[in-house]
Amino acid sequence: MHSVRLPEPHTDAAEYAAALGAFLKNHAWLLDSHAVDFFVADYWSAVFPAEWRALKDEGVCTTQELLELATYGRVRPDWPASLREFVERTRAVALPRQPEDAWVSSMVADARPLDARIVYGMKPKKRIEVQSLSALIDRLARSHRIDSIVDMGAGQGYLDACLVYSYGHTVIGVDDDMIQTCGAKVKSDRIEQRMANQPRTGGRLFHVNRRVEPHESFAMVMQGLADASDNEAERCEIARVVAGRDGAGARWLLCGLHTCGDLAAAMIRQFLTGDASVLCGVGCCYNHVTEQYGDEGDPVAGSGYPLSHAVRALGVQLGFSARMVACQATCRWAEQPGASDNFTKHFWRALLQLVIVEHDLLPAASDTASIIVGRLGRGAFGHGFATYAEHALKRLGIAYPTATLTRSVLESYAERFASREKEIAVVWTLRSMLAEAIESLLLIDRYLHIVEADPRLEVRLVPVFDPVDSPRNMALIAIKPSRQ
Repeated sequence: MHSVRLPEPHTDAAEYAAALGAFLKNHAWLLDSHAVDFFVADYWSAVFPAEWRALKDEGVCTTQELLELATYGRVRPDWPASLREFVERTRAVALPRQPEDAWVSSMVADARPLDARIVYGMKPKKRIEVQSLSALIDRLARSHRIDSIVDMGAGQGYLDACLVYSYGHTVIGVDDDMIQTCGAKVKSDRIEQRMANQPRTGGRLFHVNRRVEPHESFAMVMQGLADASDNEAERCEIARVVAGRDGAGARWLLCGLHTCGDLAAAMIRQFLTGDASVLCGVGCCYNHVTEQYGDEGDPVAGSGYPLSHAVRALGVQLGFSARMVACQATCRWAEQPGASDNFTKHFWRALLQLVIVEHDLLPAASDTASIIVGRLGRGAFGHGFATYAEHALKRLGIAYPTATLTRSVLESYAERFASREKEIAVVWTLRSMLAEAIESLLLIDRYLHIVEADPRLEVRLVPVFDPVDSPRNMALIAIKPSRQ
């Protein structure tokens, strides 16, 4: 059985993928632009449609209306018809994201309340995710006689703790970040202490610090789990879990809550080629998905996108810029305090790029695409462009001040371009409205890859959380036929 709710009028997943691909190709001019090069490339005048530029006028569209446009798709009747059509298409072409699937509802209907001793330290968003997904995984595990669960990209182990201490499953949480793994171990030790007087439900929890490589098979990962532990007793216990009750190997469920980048694709490969019986994953961080092509334009094996034959045949190359856009959560913009502050941050970053280019601050062999500022501390914001630029230049290792670049020069840039900040806001809003279409293509590609691999598999792509609570809310579930 294959199940995914497609937007009307689509009824076939491969045909839907083709429609998505065509839509994104038609708007490559908007996706392929690098936001930081907005002023360097004169994007507003050289590329952006002339009739859409009216949105810069506050009388035509206020900043608040931009936020509501992104979140609700609200348009004015006097806006250009081509713009209103674009807005409608961005919303109509994306996968439905509301958690209205009857199958999911039945699976999580009996979700247990989160025990305060388990969820301490969890933010409200994480609590919502853990409560629903742990209930879903529990039902999948019990329905398919699962012995043990492997959580890929376990992080702090919030999901694992709930599966073990609330539902009694045995879970191995795997993460390649030592800090995250150590934090998960400390957390589970504290939970053990808090629940010392409560009878155990039978589950065990292990946290393993290990990187899962894209090329690894499930068997290789399982074999390496015990070896990765630095505790002899724990190594023996994990080895017994891997061996299963009768020594013939355990029945595994592979899961992941917000698996970063290529980890989602790695999990799919391990499920398809290994002994795991059930897969349940919710992906995220599309900016970290690898997308590599050979000399003939064919996708390189092992890349995170595209995976399916159907999407490969479309020839839709997304690129880093588009995958970054896919991480946007426009469903939150209108109600999010300070959401418009992001427009200012994008404006400053684009202005910084212009400063660097005009003052020839790049190394001789570099190009503008290689300039990555990364996250800056709070001190960089709230005090004007000049302060932001000083922090960013320091982060980039660029000498400042110089004879031609001083604070007064930076302030003059801010004054000269102040009237153009709204341009950035307009383009960033419309560009971000393509996020759900891009994410839909990435998700349907993963879904189709599993469907193509084995038609006997039960495969579902379903919303599990409310997208406002958790924008990355689509779970990919695959189940192998029962062993006879």
